[in-house]
Parts: sequence; structure tokens; C-alpha cells
Amino acid sequence: LAATGDDGSGTGPQRIYCLNGLTGISIWERPLGGPGFAVKSITDSTGDGQADVLVGCSDDSESIGYVKALNGATGAILWSFTVPGSSVWAIQQIDDISGDGIPDVAAGDFLGGGNIYGLNAANGAQLFHTVIGSLMILRLDRIGDVYSDGHPDLVPSHTNPQAMVLDGTTGVPLWTHPVADQCWQVASCSDISGD
Repeated sequence: LAATGDDGSGTGPQRIYCLNGLTGISIWERPLGGPGFAVKSITDSTGDGQADVLVGCSDDSESIGYVKALNGATGAILWSFTVPGSSVWAIQQIDDISGDGIPDVAAGDFLGGGNIYGLNAANGAQLFHTVIGSLMILRLDRIGDVYSDGHPDLVPSHTNPQAMVLDGTTGVPLWTHPVADQCWQVASCSDISGD
């Protein structure tokens, strides 16, 4: 899967590509109407036996952000969710919190005020919304079950000098820790503290 942007004048590719892993030949392409910033394969939400696709993107003028789900076999748009920010760069699959047996998804907006959303992977319905500060969210990574509630939690990359872990079912910060500069990249590691 590849997310492509724009050329600055509205004539760029602005689409998601599904490419054959062996040959690189395009299997399908889905125009987005604006630049794509993130793409991720997610668990099948349509019941067709094929993994589906989660996308973070924007409109052509980069003033409205979207989270979109695509059918993994065809590229057809399954649903679209609008965020207040100019685009969506941060997307991640989370556990099933809607109770429908399908792992759900989370997304964070870019230039929207630090909004994080939990969305039903099957239909795009909002499951939670939290604000983590006036910042741009760049990425969401999964981490183990820090909260001990049976669900993995989230670590955001963002433009604020604080590292944090978010509850994977609500998006609420479990802890924050100041760092010397903006947390543009984060990653989880194995347990080195022994807890």
C-alpha cells in the first residue's frame, strides 16, 4: 500500500495504491480528492476474507482532514470520517472496543488541536474522542497493555515536548513525561524496567 500526495497545484496523484508485492504492478488505485498522508492494512471489516485499508488524508485545499476505510480487495471507499484538523497523519488499528468482534481504529488530526478519535472499523462511527493538547499529531503506535484492562494502549508522536501513553479504549492520557523537545518519533521497546 502506498499513500501519495499532491504537487502543490492540485494535479498530483492524490491517491492510494495497492501494489503487487512481487512485481510492483498496481492492483488498484483509489483517488482521494486530496493528498494522502498515511495508509495501513487493517483486519477484514467487510467479511470478504481480505484485509481492508485505513487511510489518513485531506481535501484538495488541505483544509479538511479525513479518515477513510477502503475495501482491501477493490479499493472502494467503505466509509469516511471528517476531523476538524487540516489532515490526518496518525492512524492505527486498536482492539475491538465496539463489541462487534472486529478490531477498531484510532486517528489523530494534524493542525486540529490535538484531537484523537476511536472509530468503529466496520462503519466509521465515533467510539471516543479526546484532546491531548494544542498540537499536531504525527503518528499513533501501539504499546502493550499499560493500563491492565486487557487492551493494548497507544503512544502518539506529536509536536509537544511530552512523551505520553494513551488508554487504547478511550484515548485519555495514562501518563505524560516532559522531554527536551517535540516528540516527533516514538517507539515501544521490550520491558527493561522489570515490571
